[in-house]
Amino acid sequence: MPQAHRQQLGLACEECRRRKARCDRVRPSCGSCQDAGAACCYVDKRPQRGPRKGQMDALKNLVANLEQRLGEQMGQQQPNHEAIPSDAFQKPNAVPEAIVPLEHNTALAEIVPMTLSINLENNNLIAAAVSAQYRPLSGMLCAESRRVLEQVDANGAGDYSDTPIEQIQAWLLLAHCELLCQHEHQAMLTAGRAIRMVQLARLHDVDAYNVSFMSLGAETPLFPPSPLSDDESFAEAEEKRRTFWLAYCFDRFCLMRSECPPSLQEESIRTRLPAPEANFQNNQPIRMDFLPEALAHSGRTVLPPFAECVVLNSLFSRCMSHHRLALAAPVSGGNDLRKFWSKHAWLALPVEKRKQLLVQSLPGATDYVDDPMLTFVHALAACAAIYVYQSMAHFIAWPTVDQEVAAPSYEEQAVQAASELVHFVKTMPRSISHFKAHPFLPTLIHRAAVFLMGLPRSPNPIKTGYNNRDDDLNTLLGALRNLQQINNLSRGSLCKLEKDAFCIT
Repeated sequence: MPQAHRQQLGLACEECRRRKARCDRVRPSCGSCQDAGAACCYVDKRPQRGPRKGQMDALKNLVANLEQRLGEQMGQQQPNHEAIPSDAFQKPNAVPEAIVPLEHNTALAEIVPMTLSINLENNNLIAAAVSAQYRPLSGMLCAESRRVLEQVDANGAGDYSDTPIEQIQAWLLLAHCELLCQHEHQAMLTAGRAIRMVQLARLHDVDAYNVSFMSLGAETPLFPPSPLSDDESFAEAEEKRRTFWLAYCFDRFCLMRSECPPSLQEESIRTRLPAPEANFQNNQPIRMDFLPEALAHSGRTVLPPFAECVVLNSLFSRCMSHHRLALAAPVSGGNDLRKFWSKHAWLALPVEKRKQLLVQSLPGATDYVDDPMLTFVHALAACAAIYVYQSMAHFIAWPTVDQEVAAPSYEEQAVQAASELVHFVKTMPRSISHFKAHPFLPTLIHRAAVFLMGLPRSPNPIKTGYNNRDDDLNTLLGALRNLQQINNLSRGSLCKLEKDAFCIT
């Protein structure tokens, strides 16, 4: 039998809660409130238990303090977003108030020290350019940088031979930032503008004063060469060399991505290869080879990472150009065919020598590389070997029976090069953060992945017992997925690969 005075369901009224009295929860007025003649009020939805007494006031004071400090900081930075002072380019040798630094061991660090006076917080500039946390700001940063640079170009004196080196560096830096954070097409257009400025500034003739013009097949130039001025230090001349070679690498990257004809022709280059980083930073003069000399001496010694990158980019682009010419105008036979194979063998030999020399120069058994540029160089050498051996293995016309029989060995060498590239990709996350990875690295990974995906369709079966195709392909795809957080180029390459029917998910 139910009890007559059992409490109703629900919360006690406010008056009983205040007096801490027992409430029968009868509505609209409980028995205690009726007896006391007090107003009975029920609150069905109560707020969650809040912070302890005094904690909210402390939080409010902290927020107010932070807002005040942020307002003061923004007020100090606000005038710096207007434009680049005109005297920043009229005085190239002056030390600006704020120098945009780039970490040493990155692709962009190859042209430092940069003296473009953009008065922004250093950390904010780098973070807004590539950091995932500040990625929404990257579009505004690139757009504002482009607007300022276009204004500087429009206000120029018109003599492109006197274009400040900082102005060219700024366009190259913008091209790299757009490649990381914006669309690849826009980055290539920006790079094209920077490359044209490099040509007009005659940066391909930095060391032309000690080069024989007639030996290069050139007549008297419109701009006669002149030796370096007495007041120009080695570091200043080296900065020009590095600016040119960075533009050269971007030019060859466009060739690698879309097979566009190169804008910087090697026959007209009279600038020595970039010096080691230590010599550049410490202003210690050293005499480097010209590009043809380095190509002729391939396999003798390992060059500094940036110089090695230039040489391998040159070999890679020559292989692509040679292969494209062979497809556009197939040789019929006889001497033409032998010349083609002689040229192809000449390209394959230095690629293989440089690749082997790089592998032998690794520091230890772990094969870890701490330099992002050096990691990219190893990947570039492996990717160039893949391309040249794959081209030789798949070529239709064979001059001799021996070369036709050797086709499977070319395929095996390409597979070996792909395995080496996968090895470096595996070690990269442990030795180099993806934040510091070379901007062009996703293109090499994409090329190697395309090669591995096409192995089952290879016209010549592989007899090396290569069973790691799926694992290696997953490794490359995993690297692209990791890089896509900070590199739009990696995201685009990954989308192309994942659309393929042979892609392993």
